[in-house]
Amino acid sequence: MKLKKVFGYVAALLACVVLAVGLVACNDKPKYALNETSVTLEVGGTHQIEVTGGENLAPEYASDHGEIASVSESGLVTAIAEGDAVVTVTVDGTKLKLNVKVNAKRGGGTDYEYALSAGRIELVEGGTRKLSVIVDPEKDVSPEFTSGDRSVATVAADGTVTAVGEGSTVITVTVDGQTLTCTVVVTAKPVEYTYELNKTTLSLGLGESDTLGVTVTPEPETAPVVVWESGDETKVTVSTAGAVKAVGAGSTTVTAKVGGQTLSCTVTVTSPVGASAAASGTTGHAACSVNPTPTIVAMASPTARESESFNDLSSEPLSISCASRYSSGAMNSTKNRSGSRSTV
Repeated sequence: MKLKKVFGYVAALLACVVLAVGLVACNDKPKYALNETSVTLEVGGTHQIEVTGGENLAPEYASDHGEIASVSESGLVTAIAEGDAVVTVTVDGTKLKLNVKVNAKRGGGTDYEYALSAGRIELVEGGTRKLSVIVDPEKDVSPEFTSGDRSVATVAADGTVTAVGEGSTVITVTVDGQTLTCTVVVTAKPVEYTYELNKTTLSLGLGESDTLGVTVTPEPETAPVVVWESGDETKVTVSTAGAVKAVGAGSTTVTAKVGGQTLSCTVTVTSPVGASAAASGTTGHAACSVNPTPTIVAMASPTARESESFNDLSSEPLSISCASRYSSGAMNSTKNRSGSRSTV
């Protein structure tokens, strides 16, 4: 009986020893934990995960919503966009969870950059140009435009700048609390001149002359430079002042270049109205001009300078001028109404 009791005590003691060893073994297994089990971040913010409960650990990280919160191989969590995500940390087969909540960044969330389509505009009076606001990243905005001097340039609600008068001013643009500026320089509109010749056609007799001129509208402060040119100087010559002279029968064009334009006048040169007759001698000849044209017979003898005879078969008054050149010299004769002749 006593022996059975002894064996019973020994068995109970061994059971206690086994249980105690098991408890110790359980207490020796590491317990892993995260420094945070939940974090709240703003867009762009970061959080570094730390695992406790051991040394020389090699945890693995994974995010169930990487578009909201991403995690690097070193455990750095980065907030990407508003929303919720869970980052799982696995170490020695133990899985730990980090709940991540991402909020919009305070003060407007995304950082926007604003700029004007132009920082300086140069316009001629009456000209226009449109200003616009460029936002990065893109979004809809409602800018307000103001002109510093409306006598120089005005600006519409849509940003269209209109040049009013010579000078410079500043266009101010306010958008989302930002202030942008653009300098506007306005120059006077150049005067547009029209040029016109006083004559576009001209008829002249041999030896006659006339003057061409250029009319400018509106009248300039200083006279423009005009370059004159004859198309055929054997018929017409023209001076630097526009004086035209007929030197040969025919037609040609006189041009005037002024203000980037070319103006032209057609000039026709005619011979004097009349007729001519010629008489020949042994050593020379005579030429006569008659006006009006009669039926005449004119003879000249180189040896009888004072005995030319003229027969006028016309009843009209006429004048005859003759010039003859012989070896001995020149003779000029004129026949008057009575048929008498004078020699000079």
